[in-house]
Amino acid sequence: MEKKLVYTGKTKDVFALDNGKYGKGILNNTKIKFVLGLDIEKEREQVANELNLSDSERQNIASYQRGDALLIANRNHIEINITASENEDKVVTTDPEKLKKYYGSQATEKRGYYI
Repeated sequence: MEKKLVYTGKTKDVFALDNGKYGKGILNNTKIKFVLGLDIEKEREQVANELNLSDSERQNIASYQRGDALLIANRNHIEINITASENEDKVVTTDPEKLKKYYGSQATEKRGYYI
């Protein structure tokens, strides 16, 4: 039975332990990776070097906006944009304006958000 693992974390945390040995192991043993925007050059270079990213991919991840990502599946690298549907957005948003729109002020207080 194949075991599945999902890891999310800050880049500096992935490479922090034992001079990056564990972070490299995690990256090298996952079939599918999502690289989100990395604005800190040192972190971007660590990830880019470990994943053998092209020069253009290195530049692009520096400027990714919300929803932009580099999807790496085996040796395939694809730039994608992920946009939540309205139903998904209703569940996960923390944007005060959207919360007012979706639920009104009373409902946002019930969800634990105060506008």
